[in-house]
Amino acid sequence: MYVWNARGELQRKLPNPRPTAYQDMKLVGGHLVASGLLPGKSGVVDWLEFPDLTLIRSLSVGATDRGQPYTREGMTYAGGKLYFLPEDRSSRLFVFDVK
Repeated sequence: MYVWNARGELQRKLPNPRPTAYQDMKLVGGHLVASGLLPGKSGVVDWLEFPDLTLIRSLSVGATDRGQPYTREGMTYAGGKLYFLPEDRSSRLFVFDVK
């Protein structure tokens, strides 16, 4: 994992602490919210402490009716909701409340 500053300068490299192939990451309230695929291609969203990357929470997520894991492409987290854009071409927006 690579940490860059706002000027595009590499700050440091870190080993990935999880088996997840992360697709999208957001820094939200001092935590890193990261979505991606586990080795079996199932989707997951992890909340990690930043900057040490300690796992706070992990949430398994399913797939669309087209068979695409929700975490395959774009993701964001805001206001207690996860937003996913998992499909190519005519993708749909999926919104989930997170408790």
